[in-house]
Amino acid sequence: MSFQENIPAAIAPPRPPNAFFCFRSRFIREKKAAAQPETEPQGSKIKGSRMPDLSREAALRWNTMLPEERRPFFEMATRLRNEHKVLYPNYKFAPGKKAAATASKSTVPGARAPSSSRSHR
Repeated sequence: MSFQENIPAAIAPPRPPNAFFCFRSRFIREKKAAAQPETEPQGSKIKGSRMPDLSREAALRWNTMLPEERRPFFEMATRLRNEHKVLYPNYKFAPGKKAAATASKSTVPGARAPSSSRSHR
């Protein structure tokens, strides 16, 4: 029995961030700060700052970075992972079950269940 089995997802401890997530967080924060005038409120929208676009841009930047440029983020992730171990000593990552996601797909109106007897040609 894992630590998180009987804990609702809303209160389960979060996973510690990896190096890319540390980079992405700083990248997005800097991108928004650079695009936002100081006179606008902190939560205002910035043109072209949809989260998927920012994440994609962060991934492209991450993939072109040299190992020396990535090193501080790996160090930050290690530090955060160690802090996470202190806060949640019994934490064990337990990915969610895919059955719930698959069940919701099969309830779509007009959807047919896959047949193993049919051959695809």
